[in-house]
Amino acid sequence: MFLLTAMLLMAGQAETGTSLDTALSNSEQITDRAISCMDAAFKAEMKNHLADATPELVVDAAIASCAHLKAEYAKAVVTPDTYISTEKGAELADDWLATLRETYIKHVEKSLSDPEFAEKRSRLLTMMWSDCIRKKAVDWSRLKDEAATVGKAAVTSCSSERANLRRALSYSLRAKKLPDSAADTVLEKVEAQMQDKAVETVISERAKRLPK
Repeated sequence: MFLLTAMLLMAGQAETGTSLDTALSNSEQITDRAISCMDAAFKAEMKNHLADATPELVVDAAIASCAHLKAEYAKAVVTPDTYISTEKGAELADDWLATLRETYIKHVEKSLSDPEFAEKRSRLLTMMWSDCIRKKAVDWSRLKDEAATVGKAAVTSCSSERANLRRALSYSLRAKKLPDSAADTVLEKVEAQMQDKAVETVISERAKRLPK
């Protein structure tokens, strides 16, 4: 937006007042629409990607939902006498979208680092990881391998849930002003507990099938 304004003001002697006003007004209207679109899309994508959310993932998904506005912006800033040509309009639209993306990445980063949200998200993802391991341990309890081996396999098979929790923990720790590296220490302790529970589940499931 600032780049567009500067260019239009520099062209002030060559452009009519109406042309200047129209280009600025149109770009501002589209920017307002983009903000409304991004606000709604970002909230939706935060829900869609609650488990694996990163600022870049959430914002890029939101931008995809509002991508049509980039073309509208590029068209709107082209001035009648072509001081701002179609090619320059496309360039300005790229800069505009990059600025919008940067702004929302900071916004999502702040949201993910909110202490209350980060803590609740970490607890939820811990439960999701635990549930994945439990289901695998139950399903694989019929295998002939030792319980410890099956339990370890169950934990390993839920690596994506582990990765999601690792990212969430980093935001939770950041909210508490603690170093990101502390997430690995926390995760190791949680994983050891998961391993024990997986083995217990395998043993328990096998016990249910013993002759009475």
